[in-house]
Amino acid sequence: MFGEPGIGKTRLLSEAQRARAHQTFSVACVAVAASIPHDPLIALMRRMRRGGRLADAVLTNLLGAAESDRLVSFHDVLAGIAADGPLIIQIDDLHLADPKSMEVVDYCVSRLQDLPIQWHLAARRSNHAVLALASSLERAGLARVISLGGLGVADLKTLATRLRPEVAFDDAQVARLRERTGGNPLYAELLLVAKALDEAPVPSDLREALNRRLSALSAEALHLAGWLAVHGGPVAETSLATLADRSPGQVRRALAELTDEWIVSESQDGFVFRHDLVREACYLGLDEDARAKRHGTLAHRTDNAWQRAAHLEGARQFAEAAHLYNSIGWECLDRHAPQEALNAFDRTIDRSNPGDVVALEACSGRAAALYRLESVDQAKTAMAAFEERAALLPPDIRTRARTYYVEAAWDESDDRPAIKHVLNATIAEARKDAPAYVPRLLYILGSIYEREGELELAKATLEEGIALCDPQRRRERIRLCSWLGVVLARMGDVKKGIALLESAAGNASDWGLSNELVQCCTKLCYVNHIAGNTEGFERWCRVGLEVNGPKSRAAEALLRSNLASVAIDRGHMREALGLALTADAAAKSG
Repeated sequence: MFGEPGIGKTRLLSEAQRARAHQTFSVACVAVAASIPHDPLIALMRRMRRGGRLADAVLTNLLGAAESDRLVSFHDVLAGIAADGPLIIQIDDLHLADPKSMEVVDYCVSRLQDLPIQWHLAARRSNHAVLALASSLERAGLARVISLGGLGVADLKTLATRLRPEVAFDDAQVARLRERTGGNPLYAELLLVAKALDEAPVPSDLREALNRRLSALSAEALHLAGWLAVHGGPVAETSLATLADRSPGQVRRALAELTDEWIVSESQDGFVFRHDLVREACYLGLDEDARAKRHGTLAHRTDNAWQRAAHLEGARQFAEAAHLYNSIGWECLDRHAPQEALNAFDRTIDRSNPGDVVALEACSGRAAALYRLESVDQAKTAMAAFEERAALLPPDIRTRARTYYVEAAWDESDDRPAIKHVLNATIAEARKDAPAYVPRLLYILGSIYEREGELELAKATLEEGIALCDPQRRRERIRLCSWLGVVLARMGDVKKGIALLESAAGNASDWGLSNELVQCCTKLCYVNHIAGNTEGFERWCRVGLEVNGPKSRAAEALLRSNLASVAIDRGHMREALGLALTADAAAKSG
């Protein structure tokens, strides 16, 4: 459904929701979250959990999954939900969605077309990606595209009569209203509710009508509306009282005025503007200093890092926002969300001077994110630019930057000579100035030595990493120990290698590190294969597949493939074929 601002897309989605017998889940894309991949889909999943259609464990696994695995995870979750009964999914303002979300919508609409899922998508025509998506789905016979125009004379007269029942509108008045508004329901509503149709001159456009409507409010109502506009989302009455520094009685009176004047409405999450255009007009009408001060207050009242960074920008605290975007980027890389990390680092670069230390740090993070996204040439170019000025950074930041880069390079490529050159230099500097990163770096070096067949060097390197590892860094310790188990098995001490790996797997299970547990299982399959222990090989395949928690789809595919080989050896060809097919599908999707 395409249409201009205020034409009624959101209202039509709401009416469609009331008219349908099936359970409907609605979300709206928001501009402030455009840098967060899959944000509207994640919001949709949370709504489904609150609506009783999604188990807590399933949501936890989906949110904890690597960014690259989410597309297929969304598909699988929706397929499971639809198997329990029909549902309708509504996504409003799709033109504000990130590209990854549009990819999920395209994939799921296409792949789930045989299941009882209906999709209602609404957008403005300002985004070429949405236009391409609509055209693609329409050509495939999977969608009907509706372009909304303004209300006709008869419908506009009905609207006018409903909003102003005390007035007997004649055809001339309705014609004048349509001439002024083009049939835009929001514009017409503003004029009718404000009784501006009787005034001369009538506001010439929707934005002027919005400003005139807001200027008619009392000072207290405007004060409260300003806080709502800066916040951007629904706000509870009690929170508004705290933010606006007003008594509960004052807040109630102001909210009553805003509700009566059709400026805000009450939702299950709090009070919110009836239309984003009204919020935008209120926001732009605020004094610049007052607006910045309110953003600063809200920046200290939110736990969401992206929202806090946006509020810091609104408060004109650009340096603090840039540092926070860098922190978000590094955290995203740790949880395997490279696109979100890249978006965060790009925001730092866009908001900083090229020579700033914070921008230089972001360049290195950008290089690591690009490598994770398999844009290898761009990653190398970005890292070369970073290295030209790396001496300007403090040693700990420089070490972190190189650590994340070599981790990405090692995971995504096999360019050992280039990786080892950067890695050895980074380890030398880390030993002196940033010892916390040494175990992490030794893990990479030890795994490279193992890959090259330098088993004694690998053993010594991994053992040193374990000795230096902080007990609180559980994930690093498990990785070091599990790889050491592989090295010991390859050196001939299979029993000790298995014991070390089983201990690491037990720790991963106890500490709730589901993905690390699955990785241990893949290594245990490998060392049991070395030992010729078919029973152990099969057991650890099944343990890994039964892990409940976020886990790599690539590792899961490997375990299914391993289990298929066991089934083949036993002559269970039907089971082997099923496992091989699911492994193949998972590998391709990843």
